[in-house]
Amino acid sequence: MHRLGLLLLLCVLCTTRGEMSTFIDVNPCDGKISFDAGIDNDVLYNQVYNWMHQKKISNWTYKKVDATASMHTHFPLPDNATLACAEVSYEADLQLPGIFETFLYHLGVDLNLPIIVHKTVCLTGESIIEHAEVDEVVLERVYIDAVHQISDSALRTSTQVRMDLPWYARMLSRLVTQHIGESVAEKNRAVLDSLCTPRKPPALHESNSSFLTAPKYTHMRRKSIAGLAVDRVPRTWKLRREQANTSRIA
Repeated sequence: MHRLGLLLLLCVLCTTRGEMSTFIDVNPCDGKISFDAGIDNDVLYNQVYNWMHQKKISNWTYKKVDATASMHTHFPLPDNATLACAEVSYEADLQLPGIFETFLYHLGVDLNLPIIVHKTVCLTGESIIEHAEVDEVVLERVYIDAVHQISDSALRTSTQVRMDLPWYARMLSRLVTQHIGESVAEKNRAVLDSLCTPRKPPALHESNSSFLTAPKYTHMRRKSIAGLAVDRVPRTWKLRREQANTSRIA
């Protein structure tokens, strides 16, 4: 009976529990947001590169595709919608919060944790939608669905995160959710930076732009001031004046 109870306890601990969280981010753009290049290879790569704090990204793949069946499953799209989409995949190092890292260390879990991401990004004309599946050791698999929309010169992003938490992650579910929320916010700012063209400052009128360059006499004045003696009169000029007065007397 004792062995059976222990076995049941272990089975409960080893089971996973689904968690779902929704995050809303609004990032303003001081300029213009354009979705035209939203599925280009370099744009998507730079989003990930900046999101990962410019750390190494391995095994990057990219190809353009039509909307897959999974996109119709995760987003309310018309059945006959033919969207311009791109599929990317890559590997990167997982960044863990300090407390979670310490906890896993005491459990004997390897902290060298790469993640593998498969993502589909589509343009709908009014928004960018993306579905990502993230495989990693700690949380096993995480699903991320995001909708990016332009709203009042800002990028509004609704992100839904679904994950299956193993028993040790459930003990820190609040910390895990907080960490993922912060990571999603960083990712959405990287998306904004790749789509926002900053507004150029207004050009100065020629008659008002002279203050940007100091006039020559100002520079000369500073040099002469630097050579003043205590009485604020250059010594060389003082000697010449004395010699001139002596000549007049003679």
